[in-house]
Amino acid sequence: MVLSMDYSGTLTLAHNAALLLAMFFIYNMATDGYRTNISSFSSMVTGIAIGFIGIIIMLTPWEYTPGVIVDTRTVLLCISGLFFGTVPTLIAIAITALLRILQDGEGVFTGVAVIASSGSLGIFWRYYRKQSLSRLTFKELYLFGFVVHIISLGLLFIMPWNIAIKVFLNITIPVLIIFPLITVALGKLFVQQIQNKITSKKLKENEFLFRSQFDLGSIGIAITDSNRHWLRVNSHLCKNLGYSHKELLSLSWHDLIHRDDVETDSEQFNRMVSGNTDGYSLDTRFIHKKGHIVYIHMTVSCYRINNKIKLVIAGILDTSESKNIEDKLLNQKEQLISVLAGSELGFWDWDLQKNTVERSSRWYEILGYDSKEVTNVHSLIPDDIIHPDDKNSVKRSISKHLNNESSQHKLEYRVLTKDGNYKWILDAAKIVKFGPSNQPLRMCGTYKDITDRKLAEESLQLSSMVFQNSSEAMIVTDGHGNILKSNPAFTVLTGYSSNESQGRTPQYLISTHQDHTSYHTILRAIHSSGHWQGEIQCRRKTGELYIALLNINAIYDTSLTIQLVVIQLSDITEKKKSEEIIWKQANYDTLTNLPNRRLFFKKIKDEKQRADKIDLPFAVLFIDLDNFKRINDTLGHDMGDRLLEEAAQRISDSVRNNIDIVSRLGGDEFTIILPQLDDLSIIDEISTTIISSFSQPFSLSNEEVYTSPSIGIAVYKNDDEEIDTLIKKADKAMYVAKSNGRNCICYHEDIV
Repeated sequence: MVLSMDYSGTLTLAHNAALLLAMFFIYNMATDGYRTNISSFSSMVTGIAIGFIGIIIMLTPWEYTPGVIVDTRTVLLCISGLFFGTVPTLIAIAITALLRILQDGEGVFTGVAVIASSGSLGIFWRYYRKQSLSRLTFKELYLFGFVVHIISLGLLFIMPWNIAIKVFLNITIPVLIIFPLITVALGKLFVQQIQNKITSKKLKENEFLFRSQFDLGSIGIAITDSNRHWLRVNSHLCKNLGYSHKELLSLSWHDLIHRDDVETDSEQFNRMVSGNTDGYSLDTRFIHKKGHIVYIHMTVSCYRINNKIKLVIAGILDTSESKNIEDKLLNQKEQLISVLAGSELGFWDWDLQKNTVERSSRWYEILGYDSKEVTNVHSLIPDDIIHPDDKNSVKRSISKHLNNESSQHKLEYRVLTKDGNYKWILDAAKIVKFGPSNQPLRMCGTYKDITDRKLAEESLQLSSMVFQNSSEAMIVTDGHGNILKSNPAFTVLTGYSSNESQGRTPQYLISTHQDHTSYHTILRAIHSSGHWQGEIQCRRKTGELYIALLNINAIYDTSLTIQLVVIQLSDITEKKKSEEIIWKQANYDTLTNLPNRRLFFKKIKDEKQRADKIDLPFAVLFIDLDNFKRINDTLGHDMGDRLLEEAAQRISDSVRNNIDIVSRLGGDEFTIILPQLDDLSIIDEISTTIISSFSQPFSLSNEEVYTSPSIGIAVYKNDDEEIDTLIKKADKAMYVAKSNGRNCICYHEDIV
């Protein structure tokens, strides 16, 4: 900083600049070799040296007034902070600050503050910036120097205001013009030195790498002249070609290259010699010393002086192994195509760089086209063949995989065939090759016609909907009878949820009152015919019994083994009750609750068939109540009905329980079927019992009434006699009994 740039000031400035240059030589010594960082010991020594330079600079200043001195210490300390770092700069700050304190004067505090701020700002600038010091520009250095000295000028105002104003007005313009430029000039020297050290280091490293690569590298390297005579070869090239160094140096490039590749190589080499290119790469073949072919990838470059080639450097990589792998991959690809053809898979290969697609013949077979009919090789899947509802899904799936948002492209969609119908295909693919920036270069995938499967799935889905929404209860079991699933209607019918039923056998649904062999009978039927239908008594979760109609069907796998069993249950309890009422009304007498004429004829027919089968006779008794008409007319129909009820009860009590069948044919006529008569005396016993039961009066309201039975008997003895004939015999015998005085029995045989 100067008060006025007179001749003595200029000399002082030059003296200060020379001292600042001494820093450059200190930096060279502190960062010996190729190091740009300073060791701990060197830091302390360097700090002391910079401090002494600062002392000399401060001892040769411009003195504005006693105690107020101005010099280039700010440049010294800010450059120190920027290039030497923290420790040397702090030591230099301490030394120069101590001197300024010893100098005393009115501006001592300002001087110390300027010293501290200049060094600190240099340190801050060094560590705040992220880039290397070697990339400091003129612009940044000037900005750095300008900021340092703006702050220094600002610190002048620590002094008394009148002195600070005078100093500020006199030195501001020279300081802001000269000192930043001095900072830039000195800084550029340091930057250039750093760059030189880095360049030297890189040159040494490159030289080391070249030597290492040439002598120890994994590729063959050869240096030749412009006529392609070997000048120097490395051991790896000798090993690849089977020659010694001496043998190889005695040969030329043309002696080793395969004769079919000479023309191609010469064309490329001549283009390089003529200056059209500075190098080229070529896949070629060399001949091994033993005579076999060595596949080579060769990279050739040249070194020119005055546009003339002095040296040719060739990097020679043995690609025989990769060529063998490539051949194997080609064979594997052919095998893969064969396998895909056998599995009915189509294959496609998309080159994203060329935007071309190769497809196997299966693709055209799926669509019904001949390969010559489809010429669009620039579209993976042409828009016009994708179903309109599937286009966005296809594009989105491929895009997500290309953008690395999914592990693969896999989608089922519909394509339009030549005949105008749509087929379902499964399209699965992955990126198989990436570029240097991880961009996708190649994507391969397969197509599979899944139309049949989709139709089956749709059918299965429809079946599932029917199953879930059916009003009929349904369960599905596996081949071993374990319940797999049930529908909501089943839960409504039985009270058991799907989870409660799963894993159990349907046997738990059957009532304990049901014959225990029924379930096993059903199983045998299913395994023999695959079907069973019938009624069975079941129990709800609440314990309530109901009659279920079961419709059971087995589903077989391809080996004809039962895979699934579908059971449909219908609650027919109310239906059975209604049927039972209707049947009873049709077959039983409503007054006496005995079988009526219709049921009697069915029972006697059944008994005849059984008698013919077991060869045992049976008897038919016809009973007519004596004087019933007189009683009925005298006492009224109500009393007559009561008499018939009581008579029916006395007759029923007189026969064998659960063996003999008592029926009412109508009016006062009753019949009895006595089956399986291994002893005919039973007929007399029962007949006598009946007559005896009628000896007691019938109490009808306040009246006691007597009546007696007349009984006609006919016996069937397996003589092929018709039922009508047998009944007529019994009826005739009954009338004979009446004519014999009533209250007696008469056998038809006795009439005969």
